[in-house]
Parts: sequence; C-alpha cells; structure tokens
Amino acid sequence: MAQFVSGMLQQGEVMDLSDVISLISPTDTPLLSILMAQGRYTQAYDVKVSWREEALDTNRLSPSLEGAEAGSPVTTARTLISNNCQILSKVTAVSGTMTALNPKGVGQELNRQILLRLTEVKRDGEYYVLQGAKADESVSTPRQMNGLLNLVANSIDATDGLSEATIESAFKAMWDAGAAGGSNVIALMNATAKGLINKIFKDSAQLVTNGGMNQVLGTSVSKVVTDYGEAELILDRHMPADQILIVDLDQVELAELRPAQAEGLGKTGDNVKVQIVHEFTVKLLNKFAGAKIINVTK
Repeated sequence: MAQFVSGMLQQGEVMDLSDVISLISPTDTPLLSILMAQGRYTQAYDVKVSWREEALDTNRLSPSLEGAEAGSPVTTARTLISNNCQILSKVTAVSGTMTALNPKGVGQELNRQILLRLTEVKRDGEYYVLQGAKADESVSTPRQMNGLLNLVANSIDATDGLSEATIESAFKAMWDAGAAGGSNVIALMNATAKGLINKIFKDSAQLVTNGGMNQVLGTSVSKVVTDYGEAELILDRHMPADQILIVDLDQVELAELRPAQAEGLGKTGDNVKVQIVHEFTVKLLNKFAGAKIINVTK
C-alpha cells in the first residue's frame, strides 16, 4: 500500500490526489483510467462547463463563372453545449488506537482508508461519466453531469437482435456525420452485451496451440473492424447491460473544477477525519463522434 500521507492531515490541509486516482482500479474504471492516462484534462472555471460545437456548411458548392463577383459569406454554425461539474465526496475516520497500532501488512491506516475511499469515488465517477443524467442544483437536488450515453447524437436500436449489421450501422452513423475513422475509438459494454458479440463472431474462433502441447479454444472478440471505422472492445461493468457505447476518445475530455483531493477535517475526539473530493464533468466535443446501441437483449 503506497504511503502518500505522512503523519496526519491538519484541519483545512488539502492534499492533491491526482496522480494517485489516475493509477488506481484500472480494470474497474477503464474509461476514466484511459482518459487520465492519455492526459485528457482541462481546467474548469465554473460549476457549469460550456463548449461550442462547430458544423461545416452542408450545401454543395456550384462551379463559379470566370471573373464572377464574390458570393455571399458563409459563417460556420457553432452550437453551445454545457455540462455540470458534479461533486463526488466521501469521508473516512481513523481512531487514535488504530493509528498507534499501525497493523502489519496494512501500513498506516489513514493511508489505507483514504485510498479505499478514493477508489470508491473513482468507481462512482466512472458510472456518472457513462450514465449520468444532467441536473441543475436546487435546494434538495445536487448538480449532476450528463454522461456520454446522453451526450452522443447517434442511437441505433437493436430490439430485433444484435448483429454485425447493427454494429456496422452504429459506425456508419458516425461516418455519415463525418466523425468516424479515428484511431482512438473504443466500444464499452457490460458482460451481457460482450457475450452477445462473442456469440455473433463465434464462427471466427481459432484453435490456439502453445508449443504443440496445450490447446485452448475460446471466443473472445477484442476488436471490431468495419468499412466505416474500428474500435477496441472494453468490458465495463458500469455500462447498462442492454447498451453499447462507441466513442472517439480524441473528442472526450474531463474538466476538473477540483482535482481529486483529500482535506483534513481535524479531530473531533479520539479520531482523525478526512474528506475525499473530486469535482469534475465530462465533455464530448463532437456529439457525432460517438454512437450508442440500445435495447441489446438478444
């Protein structure tokens, strides 16, 4: 267990945990872990983060006559989109006795508890970045971000059954909008949807031999390639069981108002309290650079 707290956090003392949160729990939080590893951060300066999405003129140009006067000016349309910074926080407390014991194999208990709470904050952040439904703060309602499933513009219905054609349709929807073909595209799904994809491509299963001795037979699709783009397939248990999200990570950013941090709350008795906080949101710079397949049940 890494020791990132030396001694106790005094009341009001804040410790930056940005480097720690980027490394913990990568298999349980694949999307956040990838975005953090690729450095896809921006600084938020308000509780509401806004960006503008540009759209090219779709009118086809006509040939111009030689010597013709200049035509009418064209201005690129820019749509304002916004998302809310959401606060995720947890409090932990360690007794004076436990601090004094410093159990073997555990290390300093305060470090351990902070790391566990930080893991939970990152885990829940993964859920909201995917499934969050935007809500403005009111007396009893906290701010909540819109997740990527609510930010993407392309939606493909798989009620009739998931198939190669359905998957291709999702990539084609991105391609039709001129937002496909990137090299940093991933497809996130829960175990149910992943099992269906494995079943679709089961005829492609190959017998793998290891030195001619051990034979392993299985079907596990790790990448899908279509005429309109390709994506690495990633299991994410925070995805809805009946949906698949395809997104170009080059168009995704995290905007942090407060990076992951621990703040000392001081002693209120024979214990030390610490609050772990992460206040951030997600941005999808081009809503057509993603697609979701819904009603994936068969």
